[in-house]
Amino acid sequence: MRRIPMVLATLLLTFPAYGLGRFGSTDGMRELGYRCPGCTTLSFIASDPEMSLLGIDANTAMYSASETDQDLRTSGGTCRETDYLALARLGPLSTDVARPMLLDLSGVIFGTDPERSCADASSDTWYVRADYQQRLSTFKQVSGTSFNPATVWAIVLFSEVANQNGALIGNAKVNEVAGYVKQLWPGIPVTAGYPTNALRDDRGTAFFPPSFPSGLDYIATWDYAVTNPFGAGYAATYQELRRRMRAYQKVLSVVGTFWRLPGTACPARFALNGERFDRLVRRWCSWALEAHGDESAGLMSFRWGGPDDGGAQSLINWEISNCGGASALRSALAAAARAAASGTSCWAPRPLAPAPGMPE
Repeated sequence: MRRIPMVLATLLLTFPAYGLGRFGSTDGMRELGYRCPGCTTLSFIASDPEMSLLGIDANTAMYSASETDQDLRTSGGTCRETDYLALARLGPLSTDVARPMLLDLSGVIFGTDPERSCADASSDTWYVRADYQQRLSTFKQVSGTSFNPATVWAIVLFSEVANQNGALIGNAKVNEVAGYVKQLWPGIPVTAGYPTNALRDDRGTAFFPPSFPSGLDYIATWDYAVTNPFGAGYAATYQELRRRMRAYQKVLSVVGTFWRLPGTACPARFALNGERFDRLVRRWCSWALEAHGDESAGLMSFRWGGPDDGGAQSLINWEISNCGGASALRSALAAAARAAASGTSCWAPRPLAPAPGMPE
C-alpha cells in the first residue's frame, strides 16, 4: 500500500469565539514558527518536539509568513509585530524543522482592511494585495533556495477561501495567484482551504464554486461539528465536495485537536462537538486514509493553541495527568501516523513490531 502523508499543523493563535462570523486565516492551517525578540534576531521554535516520538516525522510542521497579524499574539499574550519576510530570512537556518513542511504564504499574498497590528487586531476583511507578485518575488529572493520540493510538502495560498461569510476570492483570482506561486516554486503542490460545514446550510459548501480552482492540487477541508464522517450527513457532503474536484486534485482532511471541553471526563473531549479527541482522530484517519486513500492527500491534525489550550500536546499532557497516566489521544495520533506510513489500521492499538522512529 502506498504511503500517505500524515501532516501535523501546530498553531499559536488566540482562539476566536466559535460561530461568530470569523473570516480569514484563523482556521485550518497556520503556524507562527519563529520567535521575534525585538524582531532583530530570529530563530525557529521546535513547535511540538514530542510529536516526533509518535512517528509523525514527515510533513510535520507548517510555518506561515504573517505580517502585523493578531495570529502573532503568543499564548502568553505578547504580540509580535513583524513583517512578511521574517520567515524568508529564516529559511537557510531552519535545520531544526521537520521536513518537508507546509509553507503558508497567506501573509505574503493577502492583506486586511484595516491592516491588523498589535494595537488593532480587529480586522477580518481580507483581500489579495495589489503588490502580491512583488512581495512573493521578494520573499523568494530573500529565502533563496531554502524552500523547494525537498523541503516543502505543499504551499498554502489561504486557509479559508470560502466559509460562513461567503467566498473570499473567485476561481480566476485563485488560479492567477497559484500560477505565479508555481512559477516561483516549481514542483511544489499548492493548496487552499474550503471547510465543508456539513451540518449548516448557510456556510461551507453553500459558498463552494461550481468546481474548485484548477490551479489547486489539494483541497483542504474540515468539519469540526461532525463527530463521525461515516455518517450519512457528512458522507453526502463529501460526495458534493468530490463532485466539484478535478481528476488530479486530492483532499487534505483536517481534524481538530484543540479546545478541551471543560471538566474532568477522561479521555479529553472536543468542546465543539463533545466527542473524545482520540475517537475523532481515528475516525477521520479511517475516513481519509482507509476509506478514501486513493483520493486523499493526507490527514492534518490541527492544533489551535491559545492561552488555555496548547493543542494536541497540551491535551496529551492533560490526559496523562488526569487519566491514570495514559493518553488516548497520543495512542490515536500514533496509530494515524502508522496508518499513513505503512497502511496499518487507524484503530490498531499498536503495531506488532514498531517501525523505525515509532513508539512501542
